[in-house]
Amino acid sequence: KFNAAIHSNSSLAEVEKLQYLTANLIGDAAQLVEALAITNNNYQEALDLLKQRYGRTEILITSYMNAIVNMRPPLNTAQSLREFHDQIESHIRSLKGLGEMNQMNHSVLVSIIRQKLPMAVQTQMYRESQTGTWDLTQLMQAILKETNAQCCGHITHPMQAETQNYASA
Repeated sequence: KFNAAIHSNSSLAEVEKLQYLTANLIGDAAQLVEALAITNNNYQEALDLLKQRYGRTEILITSYMNAIVNMRPPLNTAQSLREFHDQIESHIRSLKGLGEMNQMNHSVLVSIIRQKLPMAVQTQMYRESQTGTWDLTQLMQAILKETNAQCCGHITHPMQAETQNYASA
């Protein structure tokens, strides 16, 4: 967003771009450039510093992939599945933004995500699937569909209901 609105805006002077940049940075990124004087020459210096520290694509890719691998598996509840879905979706969007969503990454992510799902959810998704296989988009849609089914109807999964019936008997 910054690139489109500010960096590529030829009507803004470099000093104005630097002001916008510094006003929108937080945390470590803000500290990295806070000592730079607000001048035309320092806009490029600030960009170079930020790119040097944060622009290493391979580190970001590894970070997003590790975040997915290290996520806790969701419980078989609507809230837990929705949180899981939303976290995965966020990481996938970040990977797409880096241009790193090729077929191999899709296949790896499908495998990782499926393994994290509760067995009852996997079983239900398999029953509803025509082939038993999914691409990443289909898998994310299936998780969301299961989440919505549990949430909107306050449905407990059939396997969960059977377990609860046996427990109360």
